[in-house]
Amino acid sequence: MLVSQNKPSLVYYLEDAGKNTGVEQFDSVQELEWKLNKYSPRWVVVRNFPNGFEDYENMIAYMNGRGDYTLEREWEYLLLFKRRE
Repeated sequence: MLVSQNKPSLVYYLEDAGKNTGVEQFDSVQELEWKLNKYSPRWVVVRNFPNGFEDYENMIAYMNGRGDYTLEREWEYLLLFKRRE
């Protein structure tokens, strides 16, 4: 299970790579918190779209504040967090 702000493109790339995984989308810190508590996904993608997300910094702070996820990889506009096993 993966939780992301951009479900359609991730589903496309995962299917293209032969991966069969669920993707849940979120659009706010509150929705992110709810999805993490409900699904306990292995991966979380936080992305700052070019037009900007008001909650982007709050989402990063929220993810960094959780003890059960670590920042796995960082690109210019995208952060990938992985659940600790």
